Amino acid sequence: MAITKIHPIKTAPGRSIKYITNPAKTEEGILVSAYACSVETAAFDFDSTFRKATQHESANKAFHLIQSFAPGEVTPGQAHDIGIELADQILQNRFSYVIATHTDKGHVHNHIVFCSVDNFTHKKYLDNKESYKKIRTVNDRICEAHGLSTIKNPDRAKETWKEHNEAGRGTSWKQQMRIDINEAIRTSLTYTQFLSKVHEMGYETKGEYDLKYIAFRKDGMERWVRGSERSLGKDFTRERIQKRIAEQIELKAQKRTDRIKKTIEEPAQFIDTSQERFADKPGLKRWADKQNLKSEFQSYRILQEHGYASLDDLAADVKRIHKDKVTLQEDIAALEHEIKELSQTIKYLNQYYDNKPYHDKLRRNKNKRLIQTKYDTELTLYTGARNMLQRLGINPQYTNLNELDTQLQNMHNQRDSMLQQYHQAGDKEVTLQKLQKMATEHLQDIAVQKEEKRML
Repeated sequence: MAITKIHPIKTAPGRSIKYITNPAKTEEGILVSAYACSVETAAFDFDSTFRKATQHESANKAFHLIQSFAPGEVTPGQAHDIGIELADQILQNRFSYVIATHTDKGHVHNHIVFCSVDNFTHKKYLDNKESYKKIRTVNDRICEAHGLSTIKNPDRAKETWKEHNEAGRGTSWKQQMRIDINEAIRTSLTYTQFLSKVHEMGYETKGEYDLKYIAFRKDGMERWVRGSERSLGKDFTRERIQKRIAEQIELKAQKRTDRIKKTIEEPAQFIDTSQERFADKPGLKRWADKQNLKSEFQSYRILQEHGYASLDDLAADVKRIHKDKVTLQEDIAALEHEIKELSQTIKYLNQYYDNKPYHDKLRRNKNKRLIQTKYDTELTLYTGARNMLQRLGINPQYTNLNELDTQLQNMHNQRDSMLQQYHQAGDKEVTLQKLQKMATEHLQDIAVQKEEKRML
């Protein structure tokens, strides 16, 4: 299980990067990585990109994302890989970042400091509730893929480890309050009845109708606890409690309707026509034979309606779709890797071209010390970009940046199309598996009924 939190950096990010890359916390720097920048020049690189921002209403120069794991759940290496995966999926290979995994506390945790400005569009990272919700969703999906536990209730994502562990053991007073309120909602038909049940449980309430928030206090507690999204969670506001009671009544009514409907549409039971009562009633026997025929072929009719001649055809299609889905997943992963590499190349080329004039000025000017002092940041960025391009085997003089930008956009479009195909294949696989299960169970029920009748 991993818990995430994020906060903006409004000053130069150099101090934050220096803190997270501390060798004493990162196994002597082994658990440090960077994307679209080098660890040594990241602060300069972030600042250079920030100055190109097309939006100036936000002063956030970078963001600091922390991903904490439960004690003993992952190794430092695994945590580092998971952190890189999280950063890549959230930032979509568009923002430079430095990631460091700390092992100096009781639990392994990742620090990700990323530039607030997109390397390509120069637009700023949008930090709001929706973007944080996406971080939590992606984080949970990655944890599940790696076999780690996740927080099932998103409203508990802001809890400390102490609160979360207490809730798991059932010793958290706040969690107990949620349980009591849920029980009162479950057994109430009206909001007034809910308040009465809460009072019977030993709670005081205020703001039931007139204040902004309803508040609860258990006998013996000094402080009131607001029924707000921040305190108890979004399901415990006054408006949400009232809505949950109404939804509960509707759900019970719907369940009653579904039970009646199921009874009406229940497939006919197999009728044993060898019974004595059918011997001298040919009309009744014809009717029973017809009903048995309807029951036995109901599953095949359902299959035919979906374009399948038999259960074997359906099973083969389910297997084919699953295989296509796995292939798509592998192709998407390979394409993501190519996008990441190309994005990094474009980033360094832009950094190289932007700062090359300062290198040329240094080379032409006799007073090199003056130029080095005046343009220290720009010259550092130029040298870093040139060295990285040399490592990648790229000569800027023979590289067309516009062609690379077009290639990258085409790769993004291809990835989006493949992701859409992947999700469509997944939806179809689930639908066909449900159909397969329903048809199989129906035929098995008929076989059991026949055998039971035969044994009588």
